[in-house]
Amino acid sequence: MTDNRKKDIRNRIKEIVKHIWVNEIHDDYNNDIFLCEDTLKNVLYFYLRQYMKSEIEFDNIRIYTEYCVEDLNLWADIAVVYLNENKIIEYTQQGAEPIAIFELKYKNRRDGRSSFLSDVNKVKNKYQMTNELSKCDYYLCFISEYEYDEKFFVDKSHKKNYWITELTAIWNTKNKEDDPLDWSYH
Repeated sequence: MTDNRKKDIRNRIKEIVKHIWVNEIHDDYNNDIFLCEDTLKNVLYFYLRQYMKSEIEFDNIRIYTEYCVEDLNLWADIAVVYLNENKIIEYTQQGAEPIAIFELKYKNRRDGRSSFLSDVNKVKNKYQMTNELSKCDYYLCFISEYEYDEKFFVDKSHKKNYWITELTAIWNTKNKEDDPLDWSYH
């Protein structure tokens, strides 16, 4: 696959993820689909597979949960990877080139008010420092049933080979009763 095609796929992923966040996940949340962070991960995985069928079939793209970034021994919640058919070794990640990494947090009323900063730091201070992820975009997907002063946790950033996109749904008591979260992407 050419670098231009990989870039096109990364741009398509951005469009797909924004659509999934403000439409599908928003609606699923309002329909009480989510129980915990793992449910959010399963739903996002489902929609990514649904919307990326042609890339999976024709471009050797795969979507994995709990993907290990081997250089760092860290586990990404979801990774979209390109499989280099010349390097694929069965049952290993060798030959997989991550093009999108997702870190998710869902903090409901039972979880307590904890911070999203551990995932922000994981992306900014660890993933971005490894050569294994030299051309990879990052998505921070946060749902909080607690009010925060800030909607976003990182500055809008584009570095030489990657973007960080934040997708947030933060509790807002000023919202109408049927949709108490502000759904945004940045």
